[in-house]
Amino acid sequence: VRLFIAQAKQIQPVGQRQTVNGVTMTVEYLIVDQKQVNVFYTLESEEYPALDGEPDFTLSDGGEVEAMVQWGYSVGNEDSLRCITLDFSDGDVPDTLLMTYTARHVDPSVENPRKQPILAEFNFALRLDPNFTRRGEVYALNRELDLDGQKITVKTVEIYPTHLRLNLADHPENTAWLKEIDFYLEDEKGNHYEKISNGITATGDPGGTPFMASHRLESSYFGDTKHLKLFLTGA
Repeated sequence: VRLFIAQAKQIQPVGQRQTVNGVTMTVEYLIVDQKQVNVFYTLESEEYPALDGEPDFTLSDGGEVEAMVQWGYSVGNEDSLRCITLDFSDGDVPDTLLMTYTARHVDPSVENPRKQPILAEFNFALRLDPNFTRRGEVYALNRELDLDGQKITVKTVEIYPTHLRLNLADHPENTAWLKEIDFYLEDEKGNHYEKISNGITATGDPGGTPFMASHRLESSYFGDTKHLKLFLTGA
């Protein structure tokens, strides 16, 4: 978020607010690029001190949204701005998302907040304004690396305003799966771009092998970067 405050044109104001059963949900704004949608919102209630919930998304025609959805619970910090991230692996983000959000009163002593009764259900139509959506940059690398006798190919790097993706390919002769990789990127100014630590860190084929093919890092999009060097520290 810190990067986008400096790039205010990237923030799409929304300001949609609904109140149901004494619970108010406000979708404040969106940060969108070709591959990610970040929904920033608040939950408030004078009657219920601890609130949380979970979102569900569909397309405007009722179709399935093919994206990984990540959000977190924030019991004890109810006044803070919350974020839902939709990460699209293959296709680009759609023009409109329909969000249904079910809110619950959370008892901190209950291990699973989703077992609490639903207090309110909210429905928002989120139209993604193309004027606030910047296109990313994709660079083909096709560089082969030897990792202790195992081979992987660094295929492409994708640089978007919200994140950076490093895409890898497995080799059929490998005798082990690459399940995790530790690395960072450094630009010509000495700035480091680390792996995403809170959110979606990597994706693979849900119905296929354990190989994790696409890894997420902090974005260099706004750094006026000319060169990036990959430092591999473990696998």
